[in-house]
Amino acid sequence: GLEGKVEARTRALDAESAERRRAEEALRESELLFRGVFNSQTDAVVVVTPERTVVNLNPAAEVMFGYSLEELKGRSTEVLHVDHEHYARFGEILRSAFARGEAARFEFELRRKNGEVFPAENAISSLEDGLGRPMGIVSVVRDITERQRAEEERGRFVAILEATTDFVAIADP
Repeated sequence: GLEGKVEARTRALDAESAERRRAEEALRESELLFRGVFNSQTDAVVVVTPERTVVNLNPAAEVMFGYSLEELKGRSTEVLHVDHEHYARFGEILRSAFARGEAARFEFELRRKNGEVFPAENAISSLEDGLGRPMGIVSVVRDITERQRAEEERGRFVAILEATTDFVAIADP
């Protein structure tokens, strides 16, 4: 009778509670994994709103740009750009790629807190909810200063070799 119904309902509530605890634990583990990956990246990772307001950045981004998360959170990413025109052009590249349903991958100069402008490789993806509505943007940024310097050195070396009429031999030790 009534006692059996109460007992069955209690078992059902216990099962729901156990399932909810398992789901919460899985979510906690997923968040820990995400935080670990996010914080261990050697490339800068910047998470912004669809309007390009900073939500989060990883430790590598703090080092690369010279700003702490507290300094940038809630601010426009315009502060990371050379000037307003540059910021607007960057936004157009994003809008164009996202309209095609693609991530944006391109080289574009950015600016550190100390004013230094540096060449960067950018990989930028739109974050969308389950219905395809934009929730934010994730930017992965790599400082390519050293790579560009090496390419320039190689270019100068090749130019010297091509310009010389002397015999040149390169040998290992």
